[in-house]
Amino acid sequence: MPDKVVCCLLLAFSLTIISCAGSISGVKYPTDRTPEIYVGMEGDAVKNILGEPYAVERYAEGEKWIWSYATKKAVRSFVVTMENGRVRSLSEFKDSKN
Repeated sequence: MPDKVVCCLLLAFSLTIISCAGSISGVKYPTDRTPEIYVGMEGDAVKNILGEPYAVERYAEGEKWIWSYATKKAVRSFVVTMENGRVRSLSEFKDSKN
């Protein structure tokens, strides 16, 4: 459930940035490669595929790595929860505006 909360917050943040700036916000990442990420994968392998995350949230049990970007037409976010250097969970959010 926390991953959904993070994605909703990222969406709200991204939409705010879009309405203010009207341009790309965040860091574009290879969205076509997110299916390659899996639970148990090492963190370095994730970064080799997606690049450095846009944001990192640290907490007692590990970290959330967040890749997110927004344009006037779309918002995309990919969140990877890391524990002990490995992927524990992941979630993806996509929204297109027509």
